[in-house]
Amino acid sequence: MGRNGLGKTMIAKNICHAAVLAGSSVLFRAAPALLEELQRQTPEGRHRKLRSYANEACCASMRSAIRWLQESYLGKDPGGIEEHWNRSDYLLSRWRNGPPAMTALSAIDIALWDIEGKRLNLPVWWLLQGSLRPHLRVYHTHWNAPLTGDKRTPAAFAAWAHETRARGWTAVKWSIPMGLPEKERAERLVRELEAVRDAIGNSMDLALEASETFSGRAAIELAQAISPYKPLWIEEPTLRESPGGLGDVAAKSPRARDSSPDTSSRSCWTTRAPPSFNPT
Repeated sequence: MGRNGLGKTMIAKNICHAAVLAGSSVLFRAAPALLEELQRQTPEGRHRKLRSYANEACCASMRSAIRWLQESYLGKDPGGIEEHWNRSDYLLSRWRNGPPAMTALSAIDIALWDIEGKRLNLPVWWLLQGSLRPHLRVYHTHWNAPLTGDKRTPAAFAAWAHETRARGWTAVKWSIPMGLPEKERAERLVRELEAVRDAIGNSMDLALEASETFSGRAAIELAQAISPYKPLWIEEPTLRESPGGLGDVAAKSPRARDSSPDTSSRSCWTTRAPPSFNPT
């Protein structure tokens, strides 16, 4: 964080600007930890690490989207951020929404808030109506990243869970095994969940990333199979373009019926609510 409480993006001055132009996705990691890790590496290692944070597949489309938007911003006052958003999202073209356009617009929007914070010498969180909570709980995403190939075993999951819990984490999210038939993926996930629960009990919440790779029926069967292990949620079990399908999975999931819906999609590329999404 900068002296005035900014530093979330600092697009105009630091590597985030280059990262956005290169089509990078946001990496939710603490800045001190990231800098410490990069400083320990050689220049070649740092370059490879930074490159690994980018989603190469979207670089060209992201650059094009930002260039398409830039003409409508040149020469204008960066203040009046809502007017910029409304103009860009509603008036420039009816070809709105989708990952490239919304990601580019989000990057510019965050940059405008940073600029406004610097101009007023106030932190962005204060401009957004102040702090609602002094502390926020976080979860360890991509938790299974060190456990690839032959390293991905129930025993390895148990050991990694012990280490993660010892570091103070209270929630993690990992990706359900890929490259197998749906039934085998579910069976393998059950073994992993069982190993983690046997290792650390219920001391850590477990969320799961399904990456839109299950049919509706298979997703419901998966939710039923893993219900005894109390998952926090299943992220994107079915295609994100079908909120009704997600709602159907949530409504028929045991954990959803007992508490709250445990299926979700973070990738509805719109500022408007999806239609007819009612998981109850």
